Amino acid sequence: MEMLKSVRQRASQSRDAIELLSDNWRIAVLHVLTPGLLRASELQRVIHLVSLKMLTQTVRGLERDRLIERRIFSVAPARVEYKRSRMGQSGIPLLRELCH
Repeated sequence: MEMLKSVRQRASQSRDAIELLSDNWRIAVLHVLTPGLLRASELQRVIHLVSLKMLTQTVRGLERDRLIERRIFSVAPARVEYKRSRMGQSGIPLLRELCH
């Protein structure tokens, strides 16, 4: 019985990890943030196929899931920069291996 519980728990964790990165643009955003900080406009310019609405939803979700961090500057006009969090950074080697 205990072994079955362990197998179910691992299957559930695998499913959760895949769902965390399965949205269309999440992996692309994490990859683009590899060098470091980028402004929202730079993200959109680099990932030119994504709409502004979809990019906004994607970065909000990544921030909610603590894969990226947002830094807001109190200047006019407002400036927002994004970078990968420690957790977002830790997944990159795994994604590279998956791609190869």
